[in-house]
Amino acid sequence: MITNNFSEQQNNIMRTAFLTAYPKIFTDIDYSMEIFSLMKNLVTQKGFSFQPNQFTNAMALEIEARHKAINSELNQLIDKDTLVIEIAAGLSPRRLQYKDYSYVELDFKPVIEIKKSIYLSIYPDLANECVNNYLYDVDLANTEQLHQRLATILQRNQHKKIIVVSEGLFWYLTKEVITNITHEFVKMFQGYDWCWISADCPCDDIQDYDHRKIISESAKVKRGTFADYADFKNFFANCGLVCQRYLLSDLLKCEDLFSAKLFSINQQATMTRINSYTSIAVLKK
Repeated sequence: MITNNFSEQQNNIMRTAFLTAYPKIFTDIDYSMEIFSLMKNLVTQKGFSFQPNQFTNAMALEIEARHKAINSELNQLIDKDTLVIEIAAGLSPRRLQYKDYSYVELDFKPVIEIKKSIYLSIYPDLANECVNNYLYDVDLANTEQLHQRLATILQRNQHKKIIVVSEGLFWYLTKEVITNITHEFVKMFQGYDWCWISADCPCDDIQDYDHRKIISESAKVKRGTFADYADFKNFFANCGLVCQRYLLSDLLKCEDLFSAKLFSINQQATMTRINSYTSIAVLKK
């Protein structure tokens, strides 16, 4: 039994975040091995359990490509005056990769507690207060709580530029919740130069490979919030945001993907798989 106040659906979503950390160990994404190794005991202490077949390396290519594509776009936009806010960060290692920048993470409380323990294990000299300044627990569906967290973050970080990052989030939320989150960003970031990098933008040729269902089905939620790219683009246009879409292959080359080499996936198959998985959207006011 999971000993916290979250619903079964929320716990299933958190479990999926932990499972996503496993395929990363078959990539060359920095800190992936350390994070997964430290995660195992911490998540069981929180009451999470897993089915053995849920730990699969089959998603390594897609997850590596999605992660690196976000980083590629982030590298084009970030500078020393930028605050990055990664929402539903899960066990993403991205904050460690961008440790020289102002970078905060938001997620459910148990995930944030696990992330804090991981960071303190990797960097034992870190002060608790320091970690608390870039890890924030929040239920993104709770608009009032999100507002409070954003207000605290903006008060603590005096930057002119903000980049929101999300990876895999929209698959678990209704359009109503995404609308509320978007309106909160538009309101709170008024006067800032800001954008939102999302890895949840539908591609034109989505393929439903069996190996992609193993992790996603662990969340036990209905997928497919957006029917296609037109639906995605129009939705955010109605929220006042303009969308620029990039294929994963626009941002990556086959040789950038370690897992493709590790599992001997040829170039054509690699490009087909990553371009039929998801796209990257940059949303701007």
